[in-house]
Amino acid sequence: MLIVGVAAMVAPIAVSKVTVKKDIPFSVLSSLLLIAIAYDGSLSRWDALILLLVFAAFMTYTLRVAKHQPTEAQEVKPQSVYKSIAEVIGGLSFLLLGSNIFVHEASDLALMLGLSEGVVGLTVVAGGTSLPELATTVVAARKGQSALAIGNVIGSNVFNILLILGLTATIQPLQIEGITTLDMTVMLLSVSLVWLFSFTRFKVERWEGFLLLATYLGYLAWLLYSL
Repeated sequence: MLIVGVAAMVAPIAVSKVTVKKDIPFSVLSSLLLIAIAYDGSLSRWDALILLLVFAAFMTYTLRVAKHQPTEAQEVKPQSVYKSIAEVIGGLSFLLLGSNIFVHEASDLALMLGLSEGVVGLTVVAGGTSLPELATTVVAARKGQSALAIGNVIGSNVFNILLILGLTATIQPLQIEGITTLDMTVMLLSVSLVWLFSFTRFKVERWEGFLLLATYLGYLAWLLYSL
């Protein structure tokens, strides 16, 4: 809600038919799968295996589609491959460094103020780790690279649910603590709203972006109010 909302307010985001019909529904299904397997209050290694198998299926499908999907011709300034690789690595390194510093210090501050780990994770940590994603999506939206903007968000949701939680629970089974049914519902609602808005002329308009951002701020306000 935050990232798509802000990006759409900067510039309306065009969404391809493939994304609307296949990619976003997969993100919805990933959210439903997480809700289902976390219903018992934990993520076991068997649950992790399911998540990883579904992720493998998603990546296989995505790569197969990419091979048969024509790419958009764009004018780009010729540049050395090595320079491009170095710039990508350098930019990513600074993004990661900045996010790590922000999350670490903000988490310490929140815990000193008496906030629970669940609330810290849903607010400070989630916001901090999303800063690179927010920056990337807004820049992509401003440059008119809508496929990159919306793909970044949908891909992040799928990776976080299937790969990140899958690998983590494989290493150490997780107990679902501090996360309520409402939190899970909001997670599902967020991607469902993006899916719904994408159906309107295959574009997320500025007013829809504002609505997404307002919904996120309302959820954030509820979290802080319920402390």
